[in-house]
Amino acid sequence: MARYDDLNTKMIAYWAVLSIIILVVLLQLLQALCFNMVAWTEQKPGRVGSELKVPEQVKSDQLKSLDGYKKERIVDESAPPPEKGQEPAKKDVIYIPIQRAEEIILKELSAQGA
Repeated sequence: MARYDDLNTKMIAYWAVLSIIILVVLLQLLQALCFNMVAWTEQKPGRVGSELKVPEQVKSDQLKSLDGYKKERIVDESAPPPEKGQEPAKKDVIYIPIQRAEEIILKELSAQGA
């Protein structure tokens, strides 16, 4: 009778090891799938890589639209202080009329909303 109450430890150990091996293989396959999906997404045109160029294009378009307004270089107060003998950092400032600034902002907001 005692023989029927004993657990078959060899079979339990076999299935435990087999389950661990299957789990590790599945995790490796999932990891490979994820890496391939990321690589495929980065290589596909019109995806992640092309989105990085859009802000540069928008900035250049904005600067072109602001030609003809008063431009001035002033000291950049947010920059770290210069070392001895160096000139302080400067930034470009463009002075435009308030009405024109409102038009530009409304145009950009309507383009983003569409």
